[in-house]
Amino acid sequence: MNEETKKKILEKYQRELHRGERFWPDSIFRDAIVALGIFILLILLATFVGVPTEPKADPSDTSYIPRPEWYFLFLFKFLALYGQIPLLGKIEWLATVVVPTIAIGVLFLLPFIDRNPYRYYGKRVLPISVMAVVVVTMITLTLMANVPTVSPEGPTVATILQPISGLLVPGLAILLLFIMGLAFKNPPTRAMIWVAAVASVLMVAMTATILITAPTPEVEEVEVATTLPDQIVAGQDLYSLHCVECHGDDGKVTVIEGVEGLEGTVVSPINSTDVLYTFTDETLKNIITYGQQDLGMPPFGKAYGGELSTSQIDYIVTFMRYAWDDRFEMPPIKPLFPPLAEGE
Repeated sequence: MNEETKKKILEKYQRELHRGERFWPDSIFRDAIVALGIFILLILLATFVGVPTEPKADPSDTSYIPRPEWYFLFLFKFLALYGQIPLLGKIEWLATVVVPTIAIGVLFLLPFIDRNPYRYYGKRVLPISVMAVVVVTMITLTLMANVPTVSPEGPTVATILQPISGLLVPGLAILLLFIMGLAFKNPPTRAMIWVAAVASVLMVAMTATILITAPTPEVEEVEVATTLPDQIVAGQDLYSLHCVECHGDDGKVTVIEGVEGLEGTVVSPINSTDVLYTFTDETLKNIITYGQQDLGMPPFGKAYGGELSTSQIDYIVTFMRYAWDDRFEMPPIKPLFPPLAEGE
């Protein structure tokens, strides 16, 4: 390559560098290609993988407990941890309105706050460090989402570390990064990288400790009732132990009598078509599992302080269906004892 060619290439490079990248059509074209690729990927996933459907919405289901999708778990965990802060934790609108507004405002004002003209990642330490801390925080909060925020036994390692890992460490790290990035004319990039790295490592280490030390749920015993008749019989036995007192042998009770604390309480007869036709099996299971506190019904699910396992609750619902729902035909059930012979 001769000098004249080098000079032409250098001149062209300088012209392009001076002009910069045009929003139209350069940036728009690349964004459109990426968006099209993601759109095609979503179509393929929806077509060949799909999403499991849930039961239709049941307006009469008062026992439904809404649960967030996994990609919102970090927000719900943040709210749960925020609620443990003394004094401020009682002011929910600070966490639900003020904090998100500040976060969105910072993102909106970021181009005006950070006037760094460089695009090379080595020159963009502040936004990259802040975003790294934010992403690690979101991941760790998501991983901690199923760990109880408080323990009935009192403070534990898991309950103590959760607010430190989910609130204190990322909050201090982001604050320190902004101070170093904006207060100095020449920001200490190496120190900022160290702050982000140390904060991320601390959060990951504490989250691992939380997950290891968190109490594991008790494994439910396996109920042996393999056939439908066995399940119906098991459900009848369980119903007679846990439900008869309030609902009666046949589920016709409309006013509870003889039960301390619930005397005179009006209830719907659970053998009626209004209940059996409108409540799905899932709804009935949820009512038994979680209870209905407004009606005085305690939770019966083991995970919520009751005595019944998931399979036992299934048996009760099966018994109710085949005993009282006229859309189900009761299968032949063998008697517990053989019939007596004549003269015995």
